[in-house]
Amino acid sequence: MTKDFLRVWSKSNIQEVDRKIKQAREEINRVDSNGETSNLSNEDIIAKSSHYTELLKNMQLKEEMAQQKARKTWLKSGDANTSFFHKCIRGRWRRNEINVISVEGKELREVEDIKQGVMKYFAELFIDEGWQRPTLEGLSFKTISEEDRRMLIQPFTEEEVKAAVWNCESTKAPGPDGFTFGFIKIEWEVIKADIRDFLMDFHTNGRIVRGSNASFLVLIPKRENPQGIEEYRPISLIGCMYKILAKVLANRLSRVLNTIIGENQSAFIEGRQLVDSVVVANEAIDDVRKRKSRCFVFKIDFEKAYDKVSWSFLDYMMEKMGFDKVWREWIAECLRSNTVSVLLNGSATKEFSMSRGLRQGDPLSPFLFLMVAEALNGLTSATVAKGYLRGVKIGKGELEISHLQFADDTIFMGEATEDNIWMIKCIMRAFELVSGLKVIHELDKIRRNFLWGGVGGGGDKGLWSRVLLEKYGGKGGNWISWMKEGRGIGSPWWKDICKLNTGLGNKDGWLLPNFNLKLGDGTSVKFWLDVWVGEDSLANVFPRLFLLDINKNCSIYDRGQWSDGGWCWRLQWRRPIRAWEEENLQQLIGTINHIKPVRNVKDTWRWRPDNEGKYTTRSAYEQLAKKEESTLMEYKKIWSAQVPSKVSACPWQMLLDRIPTKVNLAKRGTMDNNQAQMAQGLKNYEERLEYGMVHNSMVIVVV
Repeated sequence: MTKDFLRVWSKSNIQEVDRKIKQAREEINRVDSNGETSNLSNEDIIAKSSHYTELLKNMQLKEEMAQQKARKTWLKSGDANTSFFHKCIRGRWRRNEINVISVEGKELREVEDIKQGVMKYFAELFIDEGWQRPTLEGLSFKTISEEDRRMLIQPFTEEEVKAAVWNCESTKAPGPDGFTFGFIKIEWEVIKADIRDFLMDFHTNGRIVRGSNASFLVLIPKRENPQGIEEYRPISLIGCMYKILAKVLANRLSRVLNTIIGENQSAFIEGRQLVDSVVVANEAIDDVRKRKSRCFVFKIDFEKAYDKVSWSFLDYMMEKMGFDKVWREWIAECLRSNTVSVLLNGSATKEFSMSRGLRQGDPLSPFLFLMVAEALNGLTSATVAKGYLRGVKIGKGELEISHLQFADDTIFMGEATEDNIWMIKCIMRAFELVSGLKVIHELDKIRRNFLWGGVGGGGDKGLWSRVLLEKYGGKGGNWISWMKEGRGIGSPWWKDICKLNTGLGNKDGWLLPNFNLKLGDGTSVKFWLDVWVGEDSLANVFPRLFLLDINKNCSIYDRGQWSDGGWCWRLQWRRPIRAWEEENLQQLIGTINHIKPVRNVKDTWRWRPDNEGKYTTRSAYEQLAKKEESTLMEYKKIWSAQVPSKVSACPWQMLLDRIPTKVNLAKRGTMDNNQAQMAQGLKNYEERLEYGMVHNSMVIVVV
């Protein structure tokens, strides 16, 4: 009821501000008009000054409201920036708007489907598995002192509550209650009694009033043009009443963490620097290099670390660290009383409850997570103490470093032995079983892609062969050397297929030019990246416009809509199109305007050599046979020509791409580093046969 009343009040208040600005301007204009025909009286001058004051006050108020929506906290003062703020608001809305999203492999486009799919995803993510986890009996952890135990549960004071409020950013996005901390600070004397009663009730009964711990879950993109729900970071927008309570509890907890969290952890702890772990890791690696010894460095990251924390394990760790039962019950109430609704494009889904996980945006979450991560420190330290894991010894061998932590990021270091690697795998598996946190397997894919594809997907099979040679003593297979051979050795058919598979296929080969697209509904064809109109992708034809699109990975379906039975293109830009870009835009519109998707029909690729558009082995063979026959005819013409053999050798080398151009010499490794780098830089303009033998100005003169 209060929320509905405030919504009506807010709308009318904004309209009232606009009305007052308009009225003040009209009064100022009226007085100025009177001054043009007669002298102004003192009353008119005073009235004009009063209207100016009213105008400036309301314009400043409107600017502050726009600034809050724009989230530009770095801009504190200056001339009126309302236009700037409104542009920021529109830009932020465009970036954060979700029109299509992939949830668990299923692409969702309709508004209601997106809301239901995203809500279901997070509702299931925050549900505990419900099975009994093993414990860490036998491991000892640091415990807090009796004095700290009493300090944590003592009554709240007005001074610490006010300090917590003033420590919060005034213009941060509000939670479901709609209040910012700027409002709380301004009206502190009016509402502090209500806040005091809320905190006293929590201290006495250990309960949070229903609705006070509600939150909005907003999705913040982790990268440009996100596609799947995994590419968004869930941030919670929490109401002011609970956030004040959480801030007070977090401030108290931060004062004792230094005594219970190991020195390997450098995040969120008073007296420790954020870069401590990085500095120590660099020093350790430098020391190993100076001694010319070997070690391993292994960085791990947890999959949805905050979202998968087991509440029962968190309570278990607090009990092991000596926290009072009252404090543990307070934390449990803060966790189980929360309700969540996902905020999508300004519209909230239905509420759901959590049974595991820590909300990102809750002031308590970073400190609670440190106590969970301390279990990993305890496990690792115990294995080092028993001699099962051997770390890196630096200096005179008196200091041994086995692991360093920064919140949910951990670096393992140690002697480069297989036993050490197996022990780390055992530690991580044990930690997963007790806490619910597991390592991101996406990193395994990155390693695999790097070993098979080299840096930047360059196809460095030699790197993989070195790994095989080191591990198994093998050579990596004869196909590695075959892949490195030139164009004239081995089957050109299979090489063309391999190029396509590694992203190197192009229109100069035999495969891609024999396919063409039959456009259907446009859902599976990339608007910018696929070749669906003309002979090249729109990204290559219109690179400037491609950079301006808000979603460079969009489909054709995303860039239009059906209206009144017809298709209308709907291009979306990060900013308005400039005058010098208009010509490019008109060319793009002219290119695509005659093409219309077809409703309820899937996009299909057609095989050109077959009349029905279906790929068959026979048609592919015939196509390749024609191409190879043509190549053989060229060879015969060269060697049957009535010229000396040394003259025929030149065009023969050209066909095989064996002319010693700088690019080819760099590939063969016959150039020094500087020359090779220069040749590599020529790749975009490559000193190719086409240039050297055809487009060269001297050749033109001779011809």
